[in-house]
Amino acid sequence: MNYKEKESIRTGIHTRINDTVRISSAWRTFGNENFETQAWETFLWDGEKIIEQYDTLKNADSVINLHQEIINEYYKKENEYARD
Repeated sequence: MNYKEKESIRTGIHTRINDTVRISSAWRTFGNENFETQAWETFLWDGEKIIEQYDTLKNADSVINLHQEIINEYYKKENEYARD
């Protein structure tokens, strides 16, 4: 799907994990000349670099749950590295 910029209010959900790592989700309109759909697009960032892009989601509850899963996974990996 192609991202299609529209003139509208932009909505986002952002979670900062630490000073450099953050999760960013934005409500976007995707489409082409034949169809249009909207969904949440989520990225994990380290500074200005995208570490991971996640599947699009249809509602804010799913986005909040995804943010929590990402945080849990991040801290799980951090704890594993600390033990090594």
